[in-house]
Amino acid sequence: MPFNQTGQISRAIVAVAGKPFRLADYFSGLLKGALLLNGAAAVSTLTFLGNSNLADDRLVYAMIFFALGAVFSPISFAFAYVTQLEYGNSNHSAARIFHRLTYLSFLIAILLFGSGVCFAARAFLAL
Repeated sequence: MPFNQTGQISRAIVAVAGKPFRLADYFSGLLKGALLLNGAAAVSTLTFLGNSNLADDRLVYAMIFFALGAVFSPISFAFAYVTQLEYGNSNHSAARIFHRLTYLSFLIAILLFGSGVCFAARAFLAL
């Protein structure tokens, strides 16, 4: 059974192709992906705005959403760190709170990315 009685994901081990992986490693990859998506989208939107005379206000809003999404990704990393710290200190009530905050901040980062994509798409279609 990969989970212990407290449901700590940090100690859950899964065998994939004969190699043990921690589930926390997968979530860490998701957090890195959210940071990469939002950061790359903000840079590409900024590059397009700098090289185009046909800029739309919606592209600026898209860039703002992407930048905010990039800000929420490190916040997710911080919450994930505190979650692991609290689980390690056997403070399960605080760990569950930070665990939920990690998921919430990750969800906000993804929603901001989606909002930025919608703004950018509408602006590109209007050009």
